Amino acid sequence: MNTVDVPGLESREAISRRLKNGGTALHVFEVKGPGMDRLRRSRFLNELTGRGHLSQFEVMRSINAELAQRILEAQRP
Repeated sequence: MNTVDVPGLESREAISRRLKNGGTALHVFEVKGPGMDRLRRSRFLNELTGRGHLSQFEVMRSINAELAQRILEAQRP
C-alpha cells in the first residue's frame, strides 16, 4: 500500500469493524511510508484488531509460527 485516499480509508475501517464483529483479526503488511502516515492520522490503526507487519510472511508467522517454519524449511535446498 503506497497511498490511502479517504474512500479507501473508510472502506478499510468498515472491513476492519465487520471482521472484528465476526471475531477475526485484520493484519496489514507492506504499508509504505505515505500510506502509513495517512493510517496513523486516522482511527484505523487504533481500531485495528491485528497488527502491522513488514511482510506477508511476518503476518503468517505471527498467526501460525509452526506453519511459517515448515514453509521456510521446505524452501531450503
